[in-house]
Amino acid sequence: HGDGLLKDDTGYRWMKRLLRFPPAIWALDRFHIEGIYATARKISHTSREYTSKKWSDLKAMANEMLDYLQMKNREGYTIAIMGHVHYPSKRTEKGREALVLGDWMWHASYAVWDGKSLHHLEWQDEKPRPLIYEPVPTES
Repeated sequence: HGDGLLKDDTGYRWMKRLLRFPPAIWALDRFHIEGIYATARKISHTSREYTSKKWSDLKAMANEMLDYLQMKNREGYTIAIMGHVHYPSKRTEKGREALVLGDWMWHASYAVWDGKSLHHLEWQDEKPRPLIYEPVPTES
């Protein structure tokens, strides 16, 4: 998905370490499930507010994620796909594709593999259409 891969995604990395920490697991096991869900909902809501204020430039986030995906391409992957960043974007380098899916809520964007090639699409007027987006520049 992409959680924790962006350089400023420190909150997620901290939370992941905490939730895998054996004493935290032990403590959570002693709470009622409804209390755990309520806390998780509050953290999720707070995280969205923090992220929207901290990362006002989705293009910069998409660019950073595309840099990561291109690194994966250079390791030998032909196609590297990621979610997490809600800005649909794509780069092609030497026949290898790096694709950030975008999201369903605002862009209705998704990808389809037809057995030969990858298509980045959006759902418009009750049918799929090729996604038209402003390309994110390649890393300098």
